[in-house]
Amino acid sequence: MRFSTGCAALALALFSSPALADRPFSWTGFYVGAHGGWAQSPIDPAGDYPLTGAPTQNVKGGFVGGQIGAQYQWGDWLVTGVEADISIAVPFGHCKPSNGFAPYDLTKTEMSTGWAYGGGFEFMPGPNWSIRIEAMRLEFDKTTYSLGKMANGVENPTKTFEHNIDVVRFAGNFKF
Repeated sequence: MRFSTGCAALALALFSSPALADRPFSWTGFYVGAHGGWAQSPIDPAGDYPLTGAPTQNVKGGFVGGQIGAQYQWGDWLVTGVEADISIAVPFGHCKPSNGFAPYDLTKTEMSTGWAYGGGFEFMPGPNWSIRIEAMRLEFDKTTYSLGKMANGVENPTKTFEHNIDVVRFAGNFKF
């Protein structure tokens, strides 16, 4: 109990300082924070479907993570910045072969390139705290796979997949 009371007293002293109250409002500064949200990702075979042995997949679930960034406020209304974030997801979904069998290496790790777009709203309830909600779409380059041979020895054709992720995220930040 002493530790909790001491931490609360220290936080109250730091964040209710007269020096903080005298500063003008600004988004400028470095920040760290945490986020959580929901994502879903249909992974669709591009082109003709169904293809013997091609997987269909719809992954969705929650995630949590953190971010670090810096912002600069230009005048009264323009804010620019850069942010890096990382998330840990627990996907819920399914992956199944259609009309046949093909061996897949589900342990394979690879990096995809793409781009992100979206929008959101951020609010500062105090001089050092901000909260936000945002929606994003992450679009990755198409990936081409050789699906190998089916159990009967017939070669599966090469297949191209589209992989995009839709995200809704809530975040809170502490600005230094």
